Amino acid sequence: MKNIIGTKNAFREMLKEKNVHKIVGLSAPTVSNWRRAIEGKGDMMPTIDKMEDILIRFGAEVASEKSWMLPIVNNFVNK
Repeated sequence: MKNIIGTKNAFREMLKEKNVHKIVGLSAPTVSNWRRAIEGKGDMMPTIDKMEDILIRFGAEVASEKSWMLPIVNNFVNK
């Protein structure tokens, strides 16, 4: 397995595989539409959740969990 940073990047790499539609159980036109969309030539871009689902079907594994750092925001509503 190779480590790729980012869901979109991993999805893009997966789409380069020949006959990926057979591996993940989708139609060839669906995968073709995604390939065009990821290159900016179409509007059939799947959501991040869908990309993750398809990557898992392909056999990919999450190397590390997502981590979010939120800014501290002052609450002025109750002042």
